[in-house]
Amino acid sequence: MAKKILFSISEWKPDIIVVEDTWNAVNVEASKMLTCLLGVTFGWAMSNCAEWHKMMPSSWRSYCGIKIGKKKRAELKQDSIDFVKDEFKIEVNDDVADAIGIGIGYINSVALKED
Repeated sequence: MAKKILFSISEWKPDIIVVEDTWNAVNVEASKMLTCLLGVTFGWAMSNCAEWHKMMPSSWRSYCGIKIGKKKRAELKQDSIDFVKDEFKIEVNDDVADAIGIGIGYINSVALKED
């Protein structure tokens, strides 16, 4: 997975990389792996003079207007899918919806700071 991520960002050469911050203390092994993947993106960004930002899930969802409350993971994933469908009129899976949400959340957070 790390090689594929590194290959993709090396090919796309983004100016800004925004990632979801690792936060799942329940599954330690998954958290370790996600932290390593964050390191891959961070290392690439530093080596290529790209901006690199982390956003907590609650933060990017808030900037997208997704209400969090006491929802379970499946509900939050469906909310991301619904957000993308409503905003962009496209059907995507939950991972792609979260990625789009993270990007839009970051853009909205920057726009609010500039106002």
